[in-house]
Amino acid sequence: MSTPLLFIIGNDAGRLLAPTALPGFSVRMVPEAETALEELISSDQGSIVLLDFASPKDVGEFLSRSGSLPQPLVPLLLCHRGQLDQAVELANREGVFRILLRDSDQELCLRVLRDAVRQLDLLTSHRRLQARIDQLIAVDSLTGCLKETPLLERLAMELQRSIRYSHYLSLLFCRIDTPDETAPHEDQLCRLADLARSVMREDVDLLARRPDNTFLAVLPETPIWGAGTVAERLRQKVDLQGGRSSEQPPGFTVSIGVTGYAPEVPDWNNTVDNLLRVGTNCLNQAQANGGNGVLLCP
Repeated sequence: MSTPLLFIIGNDAGRLLAPTALPGFSVRMVPEAETALEELISSDQGSIVLLDFASPKDVGEFLSRSGSLPQPLVPLLLCHRGQLDQAVELANREGVFRILLRDSDQELCLRVLRDAVRQLDLLTSHRRLQARIDQLIAVDSLTGCLKETPLLERLAMELQRSIRYSHYLSLLFCRIDTPDETAPHEDQLCRLADLARSVMREDVDLLARRPDNTFLAVLPETPIWGAGTVAERLRQKVDLQGGRSSEQPPGFTVSIGVTGYAPEVPDWNNTVDNLLRVGTNCLNQAQANGGNGVLLCP
């Protein structure tokens, strides 16, 4: 476990808990909540924060803004006895872990901090578990590709980014050619997913399997002619694999429709719905042309 990161915000809080009296903690003394928030945003680990209740408005603003931090946070409040009722009200509203009175002794403060460390460990474990659950929910169990919904969410963000910065964005719609529109075999879907990943950029391009067994690939910052080259490489790889000997599984072919957003035509294909409609029609036309081909639909 890494050393707990403790932010002490406010001069009075610093006098109560001097860094030299806090063995086992990495202590940051920060005079203002705004400065602490800036550091917390860029931090890659969870933190414990002791806030001086001298300015309830600033404390309330800090706590409300800290809810969007990428890492878990365990807030503590330091207040006078005369402020206790107001501090309890704020703590209940904003999820403060504990309240410390200014006349608390050092032993009590250290006990509260140890409790805060355990709470931080629980929150960190919960976030890791939730991230794993989200990943499992987002991934197709058969092919390892994304499911359609999380990919469409990412597509919407990529499209907005492309529009804002005048970048290209291309989509590939790929389907296995099957007689009479019968469903492809599971092993064919897995092989196609593996081949698609082999021609795509790792950690840049996105690939999803849709409910109708169409594969949708999102290629950021790629013009349609570049995406067409990627699509043709995939078609050729699929065409060459399998079926060449009795030891190999039967081969298959694919049809691929390619469309995208181009900054020089900003009013065309500038919504997710338009991209999906044009891409699906493009794929259907590619299969209607006989299959085993790539069709570009700017």
